[in-house]
Amino acid sequence: FGGSDGNADGVDGTNTRFFNPLCNTNTNNFNNGGSGSFGGGGSFGSGCNCQCSSLTFNSNGQTYGNCRTPDNTGRYWCYTTGWNNNGCNDLKSSSRYPNNPWSYNACNVQGQ
Repeated sequence: FGGSDGNADGVDGTNTRFFNPLCNTNTNNFNNGGSGSFGGGGSFGSGCNCQCSSLTFNSNGQTYGNCRTPDNTGRYWCYTTGWNNNGCNDLKSSSRYPNNPWSYNACNVQGQ
């Protein structure tokens, strides 16, 4: 499935949820076992400008988005609050929500 937001219908939630306005350095994240870096590519840094929105969609009884269900890689992801989330460093276009790219790193920042 891969965080790409698929072709399923249904939307659950439209509110934005912010994690920490002081920018979380997070050592307790879902996608990398709490190591503080991503895929050996160095430290992610602060959580500034990398925020999940609560946008989700439902498919086959599962809710996807908002760090709720891992994709086929086993990683959690969410739709972000917009293209200005330059602190995520991994924004991917969404056909479902064009103004809300999705990110794995935003789930790490959010500590979900």
